[in-house]
Amino acid sequence: MVWFPRTPLLTALITSSTERLQVSRTLLFSICCHFGIYCSLQSTDHSARSYVVPKGGQNVPIGVLTATLLQSALTTLNMQMRFDGYIGFPGGLIDDGESVVQGLNRELVEEMNLDIVKFPVKDDDFVTAHFCPNKNICLNFYAKEVLYEDIKLIESSSMRAEDHGSEVLGTFRVPLYTMGDGYRGFPAFLANNFAGNSKQQLTYSLVHLGIMSAQEIDDSEKAKPLHMD
Repeated sequence: MVWFPRTPLLTALITSSTERLQVSRTLLFSICCHFGIYCSLQSTDHSARSYVVPKGGQNVPIGVLTATLLQSALTTLNMQMRFDGYIGFPGGLIDDGESVVQGLNRELVEEMNLDIVKFPVKDDDFVTAHFCPNKNICLNFYAKEVLYEDIKLIESSSMRAEDHGSEVLGTFRVPLYTMGDGYRGFPAFLANNFAGNSKQQLTYSLVHLGIMSAQEIDDSEKAKPLHMD
């Protein structure tokens, strides 16, 4: 699996979706796109994403703890449960005759019932891409920031999507925090089964978009659950 992050060295290759589509056709591999939608309201203090386990009705904060922290201090980012039991992002293969963003917007209507007039995915929303030699496919990842009020509307609307209940079993929010035991929350979430490279798309994008630090990602991936005696 070869990653093509958006760096100056590779901008000539992957700056535009049209160029990526042309390259894929020249090299005879398929092209696929996926998409993450998020609302960034997190505190600039990364320690605000650490919590404690309530004991005897008392909360002793690690970092910052407020009554509205989950809803207002953290980024909201959506993923979906797929038909095969794996976690992933909405998206799919680009059909013949489609540009990359045209195909992705079509997939988002099918899987999320997304209002692409109000929330169109554009070239500027591109985050990263990678090529998988085993499947001869190039996967592109896009992310778009919206208002928190819009996130709630998008989540509600997704239940009326054409593919809801068949290809997509539901949209949910990623827990972008760590509980006081050092494992529950985001570290525990990373232990799930992810489709393809969606786990890598998630962790790369969280750092790329400034939502989490690379150290937070590394700590989460190394965390182990506590065993109760």
